[in-house]
Amino acid sequence: MPSYIVSTSSESEKLRSHISLMICIHFSFVLIEILVYNNFLILIGSELLYIWLIYYGFMTLSKVALMSYIGLMFLAPISGMLFVLQIGEGFIAILFFSQMAFYGYAGGFYTFVRLRTMQI
Repeated sequence: MPSYIVSTSSESEKLRSHISLMICIHFSFVLIEILVYNNFLILIGSELLYIWLIYYGFMTLSKVALMSYIGLMFLAPISGMLFVLQIGEGFIAILFFSQMAFYGYAGGFYTFVRLRTMQI
């Protein structure tokens, strides 16, 4: 068996383990949005879209689905700034900013790095 097939399998396993972690984190973000942010339906709907898109990317390892997810993760902090004034102050604002930073780094950048190193 050629060596590139073995390395691709290992790289796809690393990508899938990262994606499964992201799915769990998105479910926790849905709970945070329901319990802490006073039930913002737009945030919950977008979070469910992220979960579906990353799950589809997990099942198929489709570059289109994963690149769409990465693009949305880079756009989420930008569009999330529209909700800053509605969120409130104090701990809730810090939690919201950390969620937006997590989208940009773990959802966008780190998933992109994992996808780039994998040869599909």
